[in-house]
Amino acid sequence: MIPTIILIVLAHKEFKQEGDGFMSYGQGLGIGTLTVTISSIVYTVFFYVYIKFVDSSFMEIMKDKQLEDMQAQGMSEEQIDQAMSMTSGFMTPEIISVFAILVAVFFGFILSLIISAFTKNSNPDLDM
Repeated sequence: MIPTIILIVLAHKEFKQEGDGFMSYGQGLGIGTLTVTISSIVYTVFFYVYIKFVDSSFMEIMKDKQLEDMQAQGMSEEQIDQAMSMTSGFMTPEIISVFAILVAVFFGFILSLIISAFTKNSNPDLDM
């Protein structure tokens, strides 16, 4: 979260420096969300390439970890089989990548809502 917050604040600062020194709340929200969207897409592309081509055993390791966690919770074999069959469709690099982008953009939007409240600098001439 800290790198994301820093990235949004730096984007706001850059926008104000390159512009007229002002940034509305809406502009800050848009800049922050766009910044997080672009960074999450870049990160997800690298992650996808890694789990699809570099370390294809990553998905098996995740499934094994999930199986161990369910066994540690005391689930029966039938419950584990049912849970694993339900989640196996979602445990592909493509689906994980799409969900990663959506979750990152959602939380980036929330962070941008909060950060923009502190970093905005409204133009007093436009507030009249």
